[in-house]
Amino acid sequence: MLGRASARTPRLLPGLDDATPRVRAATATALRGRDDARDALVAARCGSMAERSRRGGRGPRALASASSALVDALDDPSVPVVEAALAALGESPADVTARLASFAEDARRASTLRRAALDAVAARCDASAAPTLERIAEGSFDASLPPYEQEVGHAALAALARVAPDRARAWIARMQANAAALAAVERSARGGCRRR
Repeated sequence: MLGRASARTPRLLPGLDDATPRVRAATATALRGRDDARDALVAARCGSMAERSRRGGRGPRALASASSALVDALDDPSVPVVEAALAALGESPADVTARLASFAEDARRASTLRRAALDAVAARCDASAAPTLERIAEGSFDASLPPYEQEVGHAALAALARVAPDRARAWIARMQANAAALAAVERSARGGCRRR
C-alpha cells in the first residue's frame, strides 16, 4: 500500500532488511522501477543470495542460480552493486574463483573494483588462482605505472601470499623485490588460509 501511495523511497528501504520474507518481497515489489532504489534492491538481492549460499541454499540448483545472478551483477554499471556482488562471491561456496581472478585481471575495470575482486579471491582461499595473481602482480610491478595500478599489484601479491605463501615468496625472490615487499608478503602469509 505504501508503494502505491507514492511513499518516499527512504521510508520503504528498511523493509528490505525485515526478518519476514513476505515483508521483504512486498518491499522489493513496491520499490521496483524506482531509480533511487536500484542499488539497494541489487545489494539486498546479492546479500540474500550470499546468505542462501552460505546456508546451503536449496540444493545445487539454487546455488547455481544464486552464483549465476551474482556473476551477472559484475557487469552492472553501478559500482556499489558490483562491490556487493564481489563481496558475496568471495564467500560463496560456488566455484567462482576463476571468474573473480579474471575480473581482477581485466585492466578495463576500475582499479577499486579490481582490488575488491582480489580481496574476494583471497577470502576464498583457493590456490588455483595463484597463476593469475602472479600475472597481475608482475604486470603492476613497474614503478612508472600510476599508483592505483601499483596498488592492484600489491593487492594481487597480498592475495597470493594468503592463498599460496610459498609461491609468493618465490615470486618475490624471482622479481628481486625489496625488503618492504618481502615483509608485506610475510604479513599476509601469517594471516593466510587454513587448508580445508
